[in-house]
Amino acid sequence: MVDLTVDAAPTIGGRFQVEALGIDAPIVGRATATRVALDLSFRVDALDCDTTLTGDLNAPGLPGRLAGSFLLDGACSGDDPEYSRLMLDRVP
Repeated sequence: MVDLTVDAAPTIGGRFQVEALGIDAPIVGRATATRVALDLSFRVDALDCDTTLTGDLNAPGLPGRLAGSFLLDGACSGDDPEYSRLMLDRVP
């Protein structure tokens, strides 16, 4: 689960939680009208590793949806950093 809130624009705060992997980490970011930049460091207890996730989400023209590219770097990504896509849908 990802929970994002705008504390004091343009600052984003929230939590990234994946119970099955033992992840519970704070999210830090900044937002504009069409873009969200996120920075997230977390530990994956199930894999005994730490990693960081950084990237940008953009509004792709669909209400309530953000999508973008991210870099996963650290022990959980193996020898080389990994690039991935992330899409978030707003759940009312």
